[in-house]
Amino acid sequence: MRKIIFTMITSLFIMAGTNLEMTKQKVFDELYLIMTKQERQELKKIGTINQLKAFVFRFWKVRDPEPETPDNKVRDTYYARLRFAAKNFKEPDKKGWLTDRGRIFVLLGPPTSRYLRYLNEERKLGYNTDIEDSVTLAIQSDHSFRPNAFQHEEEAKGLNQEKWIYQNVQLELYFVDKIGNHRYLLYRPPARLLTYIEEGKKYFMPRNTIILFKKEIEINADVDTASQKLYIHVPLQSLVFYKKDNKYIARIELQFYYERPSSKIPQHFFKQMEMEVSEKDILDPQKRITIPLNISKLKGTYVISIIIRDMISDRAAKKVYRLKI
Repeated sequence: MRKIIFTMITSLFIMAGTNLEMTKQKVFDELYLIMTKQERQELKKIGTINQLKAFVFRFWKVRDPEPETPDNKVRDTYYARLRFAAKNFKEPDKKGWLTDRGRIFVLLGPPTSRYLRYLNEERKLGYNTDIEDSVTLAIQSDHSFRPNAFQHEEEAKGLNQEKWIYQNVQLELYFVDKIGNHRYLLYRPPARLLTYIEEGKKYFMPRNTIILFKKEIEINADVDTASQKLYIHVPLQSLVFYKKDNKYIARIELQFYYERPSSKIPQHFFKQMEMEVSEKDILDPQKRITIPLNISKLKGTYVISIIIRDMISDRAAKKVYRLKI
């Protein structure tokens, strides 16, 4: 029987952060348009930066159409619209996405056409954004853009105006800067606009059940000399689970490196796994997943590195051991 000795060398926790400045006020300002009442209450109770990071992660993960991956089309669309609104619709006392034009742009997306009438100059605006459903428009006149949104011709004289057209729902919106201070207010909106706004919000509403990690990823390992296997253990509560068909699913990636101390070229392999567990097991702090590795071909002294990555949250942990066989 071979004698196997473990000496832990180091442990590293890696967490992928967000590009947003993690302050409660900034998070509230940027997510205000699509937050639920319950989420607003939860945000008020947050007291640490780690809790805030977890809140933002969960906020988007419950809205993710593909929660099993770290990518999130809904999140990316929202922030792309937010950036465009911040740049193009900012007003003297409001952030761009909180103005009348900005709110509608974020929730409904880019209009099919957007026209500007400024000091009797009339043109069609062209713009590019990184938004998937954006359009590029040529500059041209729109002879139908007359003061027909106003009751009287005199009512519109000298006013800066914008007209937005959402062709797919036959919706026309007018924004007016009544006193020339660059504050464009929605002018006499059609009653059905509220219906379209609510429909637009649905795209950004929660759609998943998520159980969030309660601790950082931990890696422990032991060896069964009889079976010549290395067992890697990870607590369930350090992973993220999403619910699908009444099952809770986690996805992890294992990277395993091994080399002799004198060697500069490590051997390695990696493996991606999906596991289903019960909610009862997830809530048990003692429960863990166990990954067996066959080490029967290893003889002598090795330095091994184990990396576990939570593929849903893109968080990872690493441990390095010296293994003597």
